[in-house]
Amino acid sequence: MTEPTEPFDLDSLPDTRVMQRSLLTVAQKREGLAFHEAAHALVGMTYGMSLARVRLIETEADGPAPGLIQTGATTWNPTWVAEFAFAVQCAAGPIAERRHLAEAGLLTADVAAQVAGDNDRDVAVATLARSGYELALSGPVPQGGATWDQVTERAREDVSALWPEVAALAEALLTADDLTITPADVLRLTGRPNPAPGTPPASPASE
Repeated sequence: MTEPTEPFDLDSLPDTRVMQRSLLTVAQKREGLAFHEAAHALVGMTYGMSLARVRLIETEADGPAPGLIQTGATTWNPTWVAEFAFAVQCAAGPIAERRHLAEAGLLTADVAAQVAGDNDRDVAVATLARSGYELALSGPVPQGGATWDQVTERAREDVSALWPEVAALAEALLTADDLTITPADVLRLTGRPNPAPGTPPASPASE
């Protein structure tokens, strides 16, 4: 089990991909990120994670390559969560982003490479390693751990089951004045209450 001791920003680790020139327009990238963060939030909440907020972040880059940097963040309150469940909600973001882009006819091979979710995978691996839980990126299932393929398979199932809610939350995020939504917004839009901080969640077994 893992329990962040302070609000945990899922996308807090450095992500060098945000410095690449996106192949999408600003609006297309913003929409993809909205689905990405909405999926993090909803999948995490189904496993008992307590949401603090979800936001899209847009800042002007300085230096030799000026332009708009677009990213997002899903921030959690201190919460007990099963390791496999934590990894699943990490994987859910890029899976939802790619599904949205595919349905919009925008998911070329090059775009898919830019939204592969390497940062989310690295967050899962690094965070769970601190509690001794191994996520294997290849090879056999480690003792007491899981493979990333198992994680992404479960995440695809969860994103599919939650897709109407993911879409509703993404739309709300895109239209919010400050590009931020709260647990109260999630409750209003989906009827899904926010788990209390520290509440032990359901523990999905790795397959």
